[in-house]
Amino acid sequence: MKQSRLLLLAIAGLFGAVSLALAPVQVSAQPLTPAAVIASPIAADSLIATKLSSSWPWYLTRASGLIAAVLMVVLLLSGVGLLTGFTYRFLEPLIAWSAHRAVGIAFTVSVMVHIFSLIFDKFVGFSILDLLVPFKSGYQPATIAGYKLGSFYMALGILAMYLIIAIVVTSLLWVNKKQRIWHLVHFTSYAVVAMVFFHGMFMGTDLKQGFYRWLWVAGGVVIVYAIIRRLLRAGTIRVGKAER
Repeated sequence: MKQSRLLLLAIAGLFGAVSLALAPVQVSAQPLTPAAVIASPIAADSLIATKLSSSWPWYLTRASGLIAAVLMVVLLLSGVGLLTGFTYRFLEPLIAWSAHRAVGIAFTVSVMVHIFSLIFDKFVGFSILDLLVPFKSGYQPATIAGYKLGSFYMALGILAMYLIIAIVVTSLLWVNKKQRIWHLVHFTSYAVVAMVFFHGMFMGTDLKQGFYRWLWVAGGVVIVYAIIRRLLRAGTIRVGKAER
């Protein structure tokens, strides 16, 4: 329990650090000249305050999105590690399960912050229905193979949110009481990973190009490898010589 609390506090601190790291990007978009600051320092302070008050939801959305992406990778790898026994090489079973649960809760909180902080973003102007109903918003419409699919990648994020809530709720309430239902719902975590991967790939501001995009792709490759190892161990995928 103590380790879980420390992990949650560390993730909360990471939220603040990432938000501060991202904030200067927007504030410096229209830098004040020294002459303007000297001529009217009050006006300069007012402009900075206005920009900060109008853009903080964007910083929070980006920070929580990046943190959720990292936590998703850690969460799935730790889950596979629990099933394969790999995690127990580094952590005691009880600590490993507690850490996995804490990461799952932190991941859910990150996703919720990522979504609902957009309500306060005045630049795009999302409504609550836009954030809760797939394809309701017309933000960044997607065209795949010539077919117009509306806000497809945003819809993937919304659908992933509902699955995440279902996975976390059943894990907290039914893991010991209704194991069959819990197992079936938990199995949808692989679908969540796919949805979040493409959602981030095509909608994430920091994942559209450059180093972070390649890092995201590398994380996806690692996840696919871990899932295959998990399925091999479970017998879902069988490798061997065919019987004659």
